[in-house]
Amino acid sequence: LPGDRLLQILGVAVLLAGAQGLFRRGPARVWTGLRIAPVFGAVSGLLGGMLGTSGPPLVVWAAGTGWEPPRIRATFQGVFLPMSLFAVLGHSLAGLWTAQTAATLLTGLPAIAMGTLLGNVLAERIPAARFQRLLYGSLLVLGAALLWPR
Repeated sequence: LPGDRLLQILGVAVLLAGAQGLFRRGPARVWTGLRIAPVFGAVSGLLGGMLGTSGPPLVVWAAGTGWEPPRIRATFQGVFLPMSLFAVLGHSLAGLWTAQTAATLLTGLPAIAMGTLLGNVLAERIPAARFQRLLYGSLLVLGAALLWPR
């Protein structure tokens, strides 16, 4: 399938997961995080390699674990750092890193650092139930972004 079509399919799936979580009636269905994690990890890696968007499957997985917010955040940080490093290595080996790419990265680093610091401060003030709703809400935003025409 063309990349645009794959992004649309992913966008619909992520939107449905976010809507299901936000508008569900009754208790959340929680799966055993570590048993199903390899499936979501593989899908995330495939999507990251094919489309450069590895985050949505991991957010869907994390939302279903029932874990407390600090554990989810630590898991995300532990997963996204090596995944990003592998992506940079792969792009470098493919000759995709250019002076423009490096300049764009350097331009964005201050905003990334400020966002990270602000996120860490806010995370300590958000109750677990609200964090869960924000997680599902972020799925809606991610799904909509994937469907947004380019």
